[in-house]
Amino acid sequence: MNFTLIKGRFYVVGYSPDGDSIKFKADNPQLWNTFETENRAELDKNLAEENGIVQLRLQGVDAFETHYSPENPPMPKNLKLEPRAAIKKPDAGEHKQPKRIAIEATNAFLRLLGVESVTWKTWGKNSWVNTAKIKRDGAVVEIKEKHGDAIPGYIVTNDAEKNGRPISWVFAGTTRAEDGKILTTEMLAADWTYPRTINCSSRGWSTRISS
Repeated sequence: MNFTLIKGRFYVVGYSPDGDSIKFKADNPQLWNTFETENRAELDKNLAEENGIVQLRLQGVDAFETHYSPENPPMPKNLKLEPRAAIKKPDAGEHKQPKRIAIEATNAFLRLLGVESVTWKTWGKNSWVNTAKIKRDGAVVEIKEKHGDAIPGYIVTNDAEKNGRPISWVFAGTTRAEDGKILTTEMLAADWTYPRTINCSSRGWSTRISS
């Protein structure tokens, strides 16, 4: 099985990252065509919506959602209802995932990318990162403008899930490896570029990346 290394930039200001998802833009957008996926139409649609900035789904990580809303319950096929009757969608306020853990997971993930802290803004049911303090050139700078963060990093991916989000291992900073390098499962098993250790706890996780 082959994977593609894609260099680019991560974005958090103006968006709603989670402990298992973040916005990313590839330096070379043609690299999205290096792998086959059954969800190509959804991926291409996402890439076209915001000039190549796409939501990633982290490989092997499933964190609580900071923006949780329950789905509509399915209608039983053999259930007969009056025309005015309906199955009510559960109130999100009654079905919350633990927000504290979700925020801690998000903050832990962002710290791995060099984001020291963020402030959130809420409008109605929507919330997003309003400002972010980011390590840059040995200093911590506050970013207020959307797309002003552009955090350097790279991903390793070979597929997109049903909603068109590339399933990716995420890395901060730079690498000497060539952009678009094809990695095999043998390379990953040999610890060429896969995180050596992932320590998980209620306070987040840490990684040590081999070179």
